[in-house]
Amino acid sequence: MQYRDIVIHTNTGTFGKQDHMDQFPPVQQRVDLSEHIWLGRIDDATAKLVMDTCEPKIVGLAPPTRQFAQLYGFVRELPDDSVFYQWDHDGELSTVVSLSRLIHLLLSDLITQPGSAMRRTA
Repeated sequence: MQYRDIVIHTNTGTFGKQDHMDQFPPVQQRVDLSEHIWLGRIDDATAKLVMDTCEPKIVGLAPPTRQFAQLYGFVRELPDDSVFYQWDHDGELSTVVSLSRLIHLLLSDLITQPGSAMRRTA
């Protein structure tokens, strides 16, 4: 059985921000970031399973209706001999997510304030 560590980026906070979505469209195709980490859409069944698992459960109450979906995810394919009870055991996936946030901030600054985050030569 193939095990994976997964981080899902949802569409929460994107409603009513079409101009932002046009400027920064979500990833549509898989992008390999390393030999075992990739960025892209996760199949819907797996994304739903991950989100269902991560949401709190209350005995005797029906779960609330989910009002968001995945935009894309960061996925780390784990080797067969890995200890699958330790999510992101060495922090590699967390580091990739953190770097992506920095890149997103830099790109956002470059678009809203051209020249503020780069050096120009004459």
